Amino acid sequence: MYTVIFNYWRRAAFLFLLGLLLFCYVGFPDSIAYKHNGVGRPIGFIDKQNFFYLSVGVIVGLNLVFGLVKSQFQKIDFQKLLPNNNWGTNQEYLKNLLSGWFNAILAFINTYLVFSLMGLKSINMEVEQNLDRDYSWFLIIGAIVLIGLIFSVPLKILFSNPPKN
Repeated sequence: MYTVIFNYWRRAAFLFLLGLLLFCYVGFPDSIAYKHNGVGRPIGFIDKQNFFYLSVGVIVGLNLVFGLVKSQFQKIDFQKLLPNNNWGTNQEYLKNLLSGWFNAILAFINTYLVFSLMGLKSINMEVEQNLDRDYSWFLIIGAIVLIGLIFSVPLKILFSNPPKN
């Protein structure tokens, strides 16, 4: 169930992220402010085209790498890897759990990038490109959720048994 939900979320977030990137590309100024000093004045700029190509490379690269790693995990014979463990005998559930886990991590990363891009767009809509809001909470919450997602399934596998079917 969760595998299907996270799979659709991952795909929808990926498509929305690419669409938002194209929309932002049209609306961005020629020089995008990405770094600001302590009072909110822009001090670091990147060319719009360079930002676009770098963003597309990161987005497609992350999605491609996660897809390749997920497909390699599906090929593992967990009965040989974990012969004396309950998880090794319930391979189908473990593979679905890992597939959903990869989808959840990638869905969160894509969604996080959507909100990051929206924040960058709001900063660069103004002529002065000043940073008038504090976005440090966004980085902290994103890191906490990502760490929680990364450790959730390994801890579940380590400290619990698969459900009996």
